[in-house]
Amino acid sequence: MHKKTTKRASPNLQVQLHLAADFAPLAGLNANTLVQLLLIFFAATLPLYFDLTVAEVSGDIRWMATSFFAGLCGLLLLGHALLQKNKPHLPLTPHGPLLLWVALGLALWAAISLADAINPLRGIILIKALYAQLILMLCVWWVVKQQGAQSANPGLFAHRLLWALAAPLAVTAFIGILQFYGFNQTSFDAALGGTVWVIFTPLFSLLGWLLQGLSAFIPGWPPVPGLVDQLTGFFQQSAVPGGSFANKNLAGSYTAMMVPLMVYLLISAKGWLARGLASGLLSLGLLFLVYSRARASWLALMAALLVGLVLVLAVPALRQAARGWFSRATLLALAVPVVILGLYGGATSPVPGAYAIDRTPAQQLAALGSAAGGWNEYGGRLAYNLNSLVITRDHWFNGVGLGSFFGIYPAYYNALVTTPTNSYNVMARPQRTHTDVMQAFTEMGLPGGVFYVLLFGVGIAMGLRLLGVQAGRLGGAIIGLGLVSTLFMLSCFLQYRGLLQLPGAWQYVYLATLLGLMAWAGLRAWHLTMGLNHAPAAAITPLEPARVTGFFATLGLLTICLNGFLDFPMQLPTAPAAAAMLVGLLLALHGAAYPTSWLMGWAKTTLKLPRRATLVVAMVVLALAWVWALHDAYKFRQANIILKAAMVRIYSGMIDDYTIELLEAANTVYPYDPRVHENMGVVYANYQGPLMTTAQKIEKLEWVLAGDPWAANHMVNLAGQYIAYISEARMQGDEPRAQAGLKRLQALSQRLMRVADFSHMAWGVLGITNLLANQPAAAVPLLQRALTIEPSYAPAQQALQTAIALTGTAPLVVNDAALQPRPTPTLP
Repeated sequence: MHKKTTKRASPNLQVQLHLAADFAPLAGLNANTLVQLLLIFFAATLPLYFDLTVAEVSGDIRWMATSFFAGLCGLLLLGHALLQKNKPHLPLTPHGPLLLWVALGLALWAAISLADAINPLRGIILIKALYAQLILMLCVWWVVKQQGAQSANPGLFAHRLLWALAAPLAVTAFIGILQFYGFNQTSFDAALGGTVWVIFTPLFSLLGWLLQGLSAFIPGWPPVPGLVDQLTGFFQQSAVPGGSFANKNLAGSYTAMMVPLMVYLLISAKGWLARGLASGLLSLGLLFLVYSRARASWLALMAALLVGLVLVLAVPALRQAARGWFSRATLLALAVPVVILGLYGGATSPVPGAYAIDRTPAQQLAALGSAAGGWNEYGGRLAYNLNSLVITRDHWFNGVGLGSFFGIYPAYYNALVTTPTNSYNVMARPQRTHTDVMQAFTEMGLPGGVFYVLLFGVGIAMGLRLLGVQAGRLGGAIIGLGLVSTLFMLSCFLQYRGLLQLPGAWQYVYLATLLGLMAWAGLRAWHLTMGLNHAPAAAITPLEPARVTGFFATLGLLTICLNGFLDFPMQLPTAPAAAAMLVGLLLALHGAAYPTSWLMGWAKTTLKLPRRATLVVAMVVLALAWVWALHDAYKFRQANIILKAAMVRIYSGMIDDYTIELLEAANTVYPYDPRVHENMGVVYANYQGPLMTTAQKIEKLEWVLAGDPWAANHMVNLAGQYIAYISEARMQGDEPRAQAGLKRLQALSQRLMRVADFSHMAWGVLGITNLLANQPAAAVPLLQRALTIEPSYAPAQQALQTAIALTGTAPLVVNDAALQPRPTPTLP
């Protein structure tokens, strides 16, 4: 079979066919089947991994799971190829799918950026996750391609993978609904009583009885019989309702990505059981998505579904396929989510202090354009992205390094626009930009950003081409028109609200350019639509089921990518792993539909590598990387368990010897965690015990600041220690030591002003520095500026009194009476 196929195929595909033979079943063992099972299990459990014992409950365990399954699947495929006999050579033709070259470029550029990062430690987790996600993509591509070669049905595994990706939403959406209403077991039982949902009470009781045994295996799982108390007690949130995602925006973005997949599962279901399960899954998912109040996810999903609807209406083959989707049974199953959403979607949450979920969805959308909105509502997100343009300009080649946006942003907080203080201040700063796309360019430079955008852009383009080449071009034109139109409307809105003003005539040039691009994309879409619909009816080829599967997978991928323009779902572990699997799926389906299209490389070059040696080297490299990644993740988790205990004490104000011991222990377990270093800086600066002298505190804080050179909070803390150090030296009569400390303090105060010139603390430090340098006249206006910003700032008050005593300058009277609440008048 393989020999005949090889003779008919073009030379460009020979390497694929040679390798396809390597993975045929051997002695009853089918590596493809085993890897498929592992991939489906991983997809079905990915949203449910949760670690209550660590400081970042949404993070490390999902990255660990991604690394584990990616490495295991890769080793199984390589190991099975190694077992093949009578094949001394491994032919390798460097000519293959464009997407694989893009993935290779992204992997290399991420490593280049990390090698020259501001703080390489911040990128360890991210680069491990990126490589694991790319390996997952390759594994999905390979097993789907192999299934197509062996059974001529590449869509079979695709259908199962979409079920596996969407199915966990039945659990996490249920958890999110419980969190939205603030249910415990008692209030949940009371809410079910007297409603139609009481029929599920026996099921919930049985699940509670079964799951309470998890307390023996999962740290932190509540040992109580009630299902609701177990779920809400374990899946604790930083922003409810997050389901199992710890944050409602992350939950919303992942759920929005799954909606097109759930719609496909419903319309393609065969039989009442599958149709009923898909209908229930879609009902829970949609309700949870509305409850999440994730506006960016709503917009991304609506845009993706609109693209899908336009394609259904415009592409004859897809329109023909759609006629078979809507039987009476399917329409009834689709009506259930609509009715449930209508009955319960407008609810508000009774949870106190929960941001946004105490409003209805309509109120949440209206808040975007309300007079109460404005710069403090979304100015921070806009500032992050606009100022990131300057960061990218200054670090255009390889960026600032994976994870290092957090470190560089203070130096650029007012590069183009000044970030509002509720989004950046001395005590808080952004971990990331508010868009995945801008993050890629900022941290990996222009080449890395282009590779990142191309990885998903080419994946979406391949999925659209499954409808036909012309239909793929039409889809691209529609998406382009939508993106430019959104940018145009956003620009007009921001200029109308006075939040974004381009200088002079540039705003008109900018808007005219956007209008021109919109007109061009609209005309192209119109011409392509007319061309498709005026083609002879005989030329319309019915769509194969695998192409329809790929179309809905493309809509899911498009949803999360559009969301990535507005938010940051792809910078945390769940969404990018699922997106990588969808990209691998689309790559395989596209290769089956167009075997000779979108290939690049050197077609006439074939390398005959020694088979066994090459595969052994590949396996050894992958195995060593896999073991290191898992060991690193384990040590990171162990350190975070200790860190969480220390953070509880810090937030409680207990900065003592034991807190220092905890942080030192966490740093010993895993010395590469920047979060441990950040908390060490806070504790060292505020520690008042006998274990550390001022000089030792300075040494520790200098070490922390070396890894985070633009951190305003560490600078303020370090400046305070230098001020104490200089005062101590002068009290001891050691002026040379005082002058050495003063020289460092002067340099530090200038750095502090660059990143925090809005802060009373920065002006206070600069004023005290001048006072210590025997320049009281220069110190007075600086200290007065600090007190204008914050009249109760005690260090500036004391220093100002000293400076005034030395110079005789009249003090500044800060009149803040207008800011005080007026007493309520009483009637006589």
